[in-house]
Amino acid sequence: MKLVFKKVAQTAKTPVLLKGKTPSFLLFAHLDEDRVLFPGDIKIIKTGVAFSMEEKEVPDLAVLVMPSDEMVKEKGIYLANGLAVIAGNYNGEVAVAVINASKVMRSISDGDQIAKLVVTRLQIPGLSADDIKLENSKTQS
Repeated sequence: MKLVFKKVAQTAKTPVLLKGKTPSFLLFAHLDEDRVLFPGDIKIIKTGVAFSMEEKEVPDLAVLVMPSDEMVKEKGIYLANGLAVIAGNYNGEVAVAVINASKVMRSISDGDQIAKLVVTRLQIPGLSADDIKLENSKTQS
């Protein structure tokens, strides 16, 4: 499996690989101007990058988008949905919903680290048709 990033905006910052206990890619904001978040505000922040996986069928792979440690510690900004799961066959631009959980106004600037992306293999347990109804939805991501 090979992960390929593609800039959908020429001035976007390419994700950076963090090696360590949990290898992940840092994602950066791609903005024309600063985005101001008042306490409790939720905003969608684009990254200007898309990704794809080498294989066409990747049913057991998923991409997890997690909060940026830097944003959480320094600004109190989290992902609005806590943790985003993207299907392995998604190939559109990555954008994240963030929420200002602090008690003061915060801003996000172009190039700020906003999230991290982790690729993981899913383990699907054996299921009995009598115990659970299986759904295959194209709208899930």
